[in-house]
Amino acid sequence: ALLGQSIYGGRIDNSIDQRLLDSFLDQYLIPDSYDLEYPLISKSISKNNPQLSELLTSPEGTKKSQFVEWVENLPDQETPSWLGLPNNAELLLLIQQGKTLISRFLKMQNIEIDDDYGDNNNNNNNNNNNNNNSNNNNDDENEVNKPQWAVNLQIFIKAWKDLLPKDLLPLKKTAKSQHHPIFRFFEREMKTGSNLLSKVHNDLSMLNDVCEGTIKQTNYIRELMNNIDKAVIPRTWKQYIVSYNLSLPSWFVDFIQRIKQLQTIQENFTNSNSDPLKMAKHLFLGGLFNAEAFLTSTRQASARAHNWSLENLVLSVTVLDNKDDNINQETIFKSDKTSFVINRLSLEAASWDFDNHCLTTSNDMFVSMPPLLCSWIPKNSSSDSNTNSDDNQENDDEENNNDNFLEISLPVYLNETRLEYLFSVNINAPKTIEPEFWYQRGVALICNRPIN
Repeated sequence: ALLGQSIYGGRIDNSIDQRLLDSFLDQYLIPDSYDLEYPLISKSISKNNPQLSELLTSPEGTKKSQFVEWVENLPDQETPSWLGLPNNAELLLLIQQGKTLISRFLKMQNIEIDDDYGDNNNNNNNNNNNNNNSNNNNDDENEVNKPQWAVNLQIFIKAWKDLLPKDLLPLKKTAKSQHHPIFRFFEREMKTGSNLLSKVHNDLSMLNDVCEGTIKQTNYIRELMNNIDKAVIPRTWKQYIVSYNLSLPSWFVDFIQRIKQLQTIQENFTNSNSDPLKMAKHLFLGGLFNAEAFLTSTRQASARAHNWSLENLVLSVTVLDNKDDNINQETIFKSDKTSFVINRLSLEAASWDFDNHCLTTSNDMFVSMPPLLCSWIPKNSSSDSNTNSDDNQENDDEENNNDNFLEISLPVYLNETRLEYLFSVNINAPKTIEPEFWYQRGVALICNRPIN
């Protein structure tokens, strides 16, 4: 209690990190740890690595010099498996370092030409003034007189303007839908997406006019050009949460996917006679501008539809990993119209066993996760379902009806940075592996993993 709640635990502000700390304390600070040959690594790891288990055992000794000697005799090259991580865990760190290095290199590469923008633009304006005074110049001569930076920038502008959707129409209010929480949520999403889409189109058009020499540069335009040259997301375009190291081309791809999903939701709303419950039965949760608000709206809709207490609802999750799931989810949709399916999830530090319908160990950094069917249900009826919420973290490891499985509570994060925690879900895991193994590996679900 002293270490878990005061010395170290007092610095922890979320249940996921607290659970991880408790797992280490329960593994090492126990009476058995004073026994000779007590393994200092997880039992699940020692089963597959008996030599490692023999190496990392409690040393025999009572003096400091004896413990120092034991430490000095350890192998010079330590492996991440000592901490319960996959052996290739360092690869993830190297990838992140590589992304950071590339980002910094792009910024350094363009520093020397930043000051040339103004001079090039002035030269371009002078050329345009001369062209206006002469009636013999044509479009081909204008292209020749353009500086190289303008030609390159116009190629970028044309490519992305062709890919960007032209507009995003607002949802049409009806007497039935205007007070519905899900409709109000998507109304805000549409407004956010439409405003940002219009902003991006206007900025790209303004940059194109600068390249043509029809308008002069301003500080805002120079900032846009600097950001584009360095593949950095412009400050005024950062209106929703993304990964801190996301490049500008990757941001464009991600933003286009978000707008297209909203267009699909708008079509579903129109085709369903303006029924808010049929707007997003299948959705990419990480592709929403405010994913946490969507969960809140579905919780409110479920409480209203069933006359349940809002505070008494927890999220029930079913993994759709077999051929009969399409039939099963349609049955659930009919019984609970507020349920929904989350697609395009990633599972980190583990894999999914489609044969046994549970978690399994893996050395892959992440794998694609089957869709999750989600429904809000009262707490007192959640004993037979995979459920979890922030209010019942103490029930993380209740045994499932199947004696071969345990229910492991996994956190769900917005993206791979794990800075934005959304909720937790209970997932089946083999009973032969203790829950601490999954916690110490950092197994989690990720809603959005953009290609960078």
